[in-house]
This record gives sequence, C-alpha cells and structure tokens, in this order.
Amino acid sequence: MLTSAPSLSLTDRGGLRHNLLVGLVGVALVGVVEFGLRLAGASPPNDLFLRQDLETAAVYVANPQVTHRFFPPGLRRAPVAAPFAAAKTPGTVRIFVLGASTLVGFPNPPGTGFPKFLKLMLADAYPEQRFEIVNCGITAVNSHCLLDFTREVLGYDADLLIIYAGHNEFAGPYGPSTPFAHVGNARPLIRAHMFLQRSYLYSALQELAFALPRWLSGPAPAFNLQLVTEQVGVFDEAHATTVDNFRDNLADMLTAADRQNVPVLLGTLVSNLKDFHPLRSVCGATGGPEGLRIGETIVGLNGHTGATENYLRSVLQEAPECAAAHFELGRLYLGTGRPAQARAAFVTARDLDRLPLRAPSILNQVVRDAGRTDGSVVVSDVEAAFSDASPGGIVGNELLTEYLHPTVRGHYVLGRTLVTGLPAFAAAQGWGQMRPSAIRSFEEYRALLGTTGLAEALARNNLILFLINMPYSSPPIILRERVADLIEAQIDAVVGLPAAQRQQFLGRGGAAFLAQAAGFAPGARQPHLQALVARLQRDRG
Repeated sequence: MLTSAPSLSLTDRGGLRHNLLVGLVGVALVGVVEFGLRLAGASPPNDLFLRQDLETAAVYVANPQVTHRFFPPGLRRAPVAAPFAAAKTPGTVRIFVLGASTLVGFPNPPGTGFPKFLKLMLADAYPEQRFEIVNCGITAVNSHCLLDFTREVLGYDADLLIIYAGHNEFAGPYGPSTPFAHVGNARPLIRAHMFLQRSYLYSALQELAFALPRWLSGPAPAFNLQLVTEQVGVFDEAHATTVDNFRDNLADMLTAADRQNVPVLLGTLVSNLKDFHPLRSVCGATGGPEGLRIGETIVGLNGHTGATENYLRSVLQEAPECAAAHFELGRLYLGTGRPAQARAAFVTARDLDRLPLRAPSILNQVVRDAGRTDGSVVVSDVEAAFSDASPGGIVGNELLTEYLHPTVRGHYVLGRTLVTGLPAFAAAQGWGQMRPSAIRSFEEYRALLGTTGLAEALARNNLILFLINMPYSSPPIILRERVADLIEAQIDAVVGLPAAQRQQFLGRGGAAFLAQAAGFAPGARQPHLQALVARLQRDRG
C-alpha cells in the first residue's frame, strides 16, 4: 500500500539549515584562505610562462617553478625555454616544441638538442620565412603535464606545435611506476588531483607534506632513476590503463589545437634496442631471479652458439615474458647474421621490460593512429628514420647515448626527420618553396653549435655517472662494458683538448671521477683503465 513520504519536522529542518550554514561558512573560509594565499604569493605560479613587461616590450619567460605541482623538492627541474615576445613579429612562424628531457638535450652539452637543429635547418630550408622556435622541454614530464602546457601555449599565438613525448608515461608524474605524485591510475582521478594542485591552499598543504619527512629523516633524495622501482608487466591492468591515459591525453591535446586551428607535428618515439639490456625481467627457475642467471650461463657456454640458443629457448619455454632472454637471443641472432630476427627479439625485449622507461611499441602505435588525413595532424616517423640510419636497421649506441636519449648526431637525425615532414601541412605552402637540398650535413651544423671540447667532456662524465646509476638490481655486463668504453673514449678526448681546457677538466675533478668510475668496469679491464687515468692525472701540461 502506497503512503505519502513523511514530512520533515521543525527540528529536522533546523538541523538541515544548520548543516548547510556550516558548510557554506567552511567553503567561504577556504575561499578566503585561498584568496589570501594568492594575494601574498604564497605558492609558485602554475603557468609554464610568465609575462614580464619590460621598458621596450612585453615578453614571456619560462616559469622556473612550474614543476612544483608535479615533483617533490629536490626532484624539480626548470624549463629551458628562452624568453619570447608577447607580440609576435608580423610574418613570423611561431613553433612550440613540447616534450621532456630529449628536448633539453640531456645528457649532451646545452644547446645541442633537436630544437636547435630545427632552427638552423628551417632557416636553410625556408630562407624566405622567419621562424621562432620555443623549446618547452622539461625533464621527466609526461602527457599528463603536457596537456596542461599545450592548452596554455596555444594562447601565445602559436602557428605549429611539435610534440615528441611518450617515454615517461609509466615513470613520470602520476604513472604507475612513478616515484613522484601518484594517486592511482584512473585518469579522472589524476585530472581532479591536478586541478586541486592548482589551488594555493592545496599547494601549501602539499609542500607541508613534502617537508615533514625532510624534517624527520633529512634531505630529499637527488634526482635519480634508481628511485624508479615499481614494476609493471605488459599484461598488467596498470599497463593498459597507462596506454589509455596517453591516448586520451594526446587526443585532448590535438582537440585543443584543432579548436585554435593550430596544426600539430607528432614524432614517433625512438629507443635503444641493440645496446640496452632490459631493467627488470621475470625469467623463472631456468633464468634465475630477474634473469640474473642468464648472463652467467651464457659466459659459461664460451660462445657456443647452438648451446646458447638452446639454453635461451629453454628459458623462454618456461618464462615467455623473460625480457632478458629475448634480449640475449637478439644479440645471438645479430652475431650470427640474422638481423630481422634480431630486431624482432630486441623489440620484444623492450616491450616486456618490467621497468618501462622506454616507450613500448603500443605507444608508438597510438602516435601513428593520431595522424589525420586532412593534414591538421602529421606524424613524422622518427623511429623509422633512426632505424634507417643505424647499422643493420637496429637502433643502438651509434645514435643513442643510453636507453633513449639521442647523441648529438641523433638529434640531427631527429631534427631533419621533423623538418622533412613539414610540407604536409597546408600552412607550409605560405612559407615559400622548401629546399630540402639546402639542409646541410651534421658536421656543418655541429660546427655552428659552438660547443667546446671541454663541454663535451663534462657531458660525457655526466653520461658515465648516469649509466652507473641505472636502476638495475645487478648491472649487466653489457652496461659495464659500455662504461669502460666511454672511459677510454673520454681519456682520448681529454688528451686531445687544448691545454687550458684540459686543466679545467682536471681542476673540476674530471680525472678523479674517471678513476672512481673505472671500478664499475668489468674486472679484467679495470687495471688498464686505472693506468690510463693515472697517466692523465700525471700529464697536466
């Protein structure tokens, strides 16, 4: 039998009004505190660029504190973008390049990243057109951060966006392997958290939360890949969710650009296949914990190809997802003249790495699928260009410094690949006739960069340190050999420096560092390396 709903008593109504009033007062107090914090400038601004009104003109400068939302203290990196005019010069094509540490040029000397090559190449390829390149690269950011930056830079009279990003989706902010801010993998929750992080009150509370551990246990750790420890398997739900998040973030970036009628050039991602051992593997009893037994067993087989291949296949029969076994199988195939099989094995090894610092194949597929037939979004196949420029079509140390960052020559290849994709845009028809033959050789452009031998030597030491700190549970022999090779190359390079630069290198502790780094090399090579370093230290002339 239906009855009417009971009506609220006067007491109930009074309680409801009281609760509503308390809630409104609470919201008002939060608003007052937020307004007061903003008025006092109690938190860093959130925008990537800040306007400065100079005597001559207004400019936008990179906000050095923009990453305060994404990283804890000690792990924050500032943008590298140079200031640009608020009012664009008529006739100028303004290009914003969005991405992470590859844009910064790490670990090479400053000013050697592909945005610099872009600027030089565009001036040659389109001599009648003036270009302005704004490098928005920031170390360790990913598509969650770049979505915010994309929406912002579209308001600065952009003519073209270039996006080269995707390697940091797992280990960057909000990713499942991140050592930074992590609130779960659900994108709506991540976006809500990022919205709250724009609040000055929330930011102040976040800084307090960061400060408490430092007060209790000392300074925060330095920026280091060894902070990345959370494993993600290719068949884990977190892996699939991360791919979906990247796809959705990229789609939102492209939608925002489309609304402003700004075309976008996307680059596929390149990573080291041939010369970078997977960081984490699951390899069963035959391969040992994380595949640690594989390298030892291969050494014990003394180069017997058939026995080595049989052993690796037995590991994969027990543990098909063992990235280390696929990698070693790739090396065996390459050494026995089977490059196609080698490349397939190396790709599988990368995609199965349980610390996915290198973008797996599926993320490149997302980038390729984002291209549009109307020419508003063009995909430049950087991965294919690097393969074409690599021995046997397999990318390795020839063009990459470690797991994914290009060498200076690699940046040249990346820049050239992007430039050759520009004629596909309708807007490019107004830039004049492109002259691809005017794009000069790597050696010619490198001479224009003006990098000193000392800067290259210091960068090489940084690379050696970076490799030594790779987050392996036990460093593989291929990494130790790579460090030994770099130490030898470094000593040769330093010996060839002008005396003043050599003295600066030694004065900054460069040789002392090499002596310490030599202890990371394979034992058989350590005495020779130590002798070379000692000779360098004695020869200070």
